[in-house]
Amino acid sequence: MANGILLRVGIDATDGNWNAPCRKDGRFCYVPVTDGEISSRGPAFDRYYSEFEPFVRHLGAEWPGRLSGTCHLDPDFSHLTYGDGNSGRGQRIRDFLSAGDFIVFWAGLRRLETNDIVCSIIGFYSISYIMNASEIGRLDSHRNAHSRYIQSDEFGHVVVFANPEKSGRLLKHIPIGEAAGNASQQRVYAELLNKWGGLQKKDGSEWKDGYIQRSASPPIFRDGDKFLTWFRA
Repeated sequence: MANGILLRVGIDATDGNWNAPCRKDGRFCYVPVTDGEISSRGPAFDRYYSEFEPFVRHLGAEWPGRLSGTCHLDPDFSHLTYGDGNSGRGQRIRDFLSAGDFIVFWAGLRRLETNDIVCSIIGFYSISYIMNASEIGRLDSHRNAHSRYIQSDEFGHVVVFANPEKSGRLLKHIPIGEAAGNASQQRVYAELLNKWGGLQKKDGSEWKDGYIQRSASPPIFRDGDKFLTWFRA
């Protein structure tokens, strides 16, 4: 059985204080989180919010003027990579995932028609291999935000490389949940949890009530194959 985790990505109320837009017809914009304080290898390696502004405006949304300069493009759907630090999320990738497993990316998007927040799947990676960021050579260092920075073993950052035949950014977002009561209580729809076979913690215990707000330890699919059957359908 394939193992998989559900990761929240993209700009939101906790990082950037803004949610990228989406439409009821499935169109959406992926906008990265804000940049960290680590210096990059140089301007040629930086990514900028100005790259994403035209797509947001084309969808009919206003661009927040406070979002400018560099951004932390991760996941990088062009290069099919995802990186993380030496944290709970990064450790979960190291300990739980390997080639053939998968990562599901979701984001909190704002529907332009209703102004409400929807939790939606925006990308999927079938994993080819996982590397330490410090081991990625200079010719490949542009492929992820974590390898664009000058790395050393002490940082302990990890980078996932996805299978290009089975991975990518979705053409249309897939709603999987919404805020239950307030924006900090975002949960997966109960009927979807049943179809997926549920979510669990690393110790195997149930992930309570489908709560998927940003977490240092993202939820694990209890039955990866069951989720993949639903997703592919």
